[in-house]
Amino acid sequence: MDNNLYPKNIYSSEQSEGIIPVSEQTSGGSSKQEIGSVNIEQLPTHQYIPKGAKSFNPMRLGTVVAGTNDEVFLSYTVPEGFSLVITHYAIFNNSRLPTAYFLPIVNESRWLQYHGFFTDPVLGQRLYLGTTNDLGENALIEAHTVLGPNQKYEIKVFNQQLVDVEMGFRLKGYILPNTHKVVAGGF
Repeated sequence: MDNNLYPKNIYSSEQSEGIIPVSEQTSGGSSKQEIGSVNIEQLPTHQYIPKGAKSFNPMRLGTVVAGTNDEVFLSYTVPEGFSLVITHYAIFNNSRLPTAYFLPIVNESRWLQYHGFFTDPVLGQRLYLGTTNDLGENALIEAHTVLGPNQKYEIKVFNQQLVDVEMGFRLKGYILPNTHKVVAGGF
């Protein structure tokens, strides 16, 4: 795939005009021909960072010692005047057992309550299986959540095993001023 077909600044939130020219190579492959333009303000906000927003991508990977119970692994409070849009998350857990798990909390309530084994009465509150063996782009799971000013998320970790476990959690999204209209599920 030729990366020159895509505008180099498509992810930039500093685009002054908000319009990006889109071009393609001619059949001979030697020159480019403009075929139109894209207004970045009309791109889907779950796939591209909107104009004026800043990317948000915290992650943590570490050893969770045996016996860890209800420890905050990752947290963030949204500043006054801003919103946090979380589009994806990823989990890494080399244990693969439900006795080493994450519990995501927003405003002291279970966040992502329909993720994981939510139909199981015992395991329903636990997130412990990721989709790959890392926290990369292929491991991302859609979340589509909006947090307003002063809202706080906490990713709590538990390890009820007799051995230490390597675990990791990643969030992906963007922070933007409250002057923007945000459309997604929130708290």
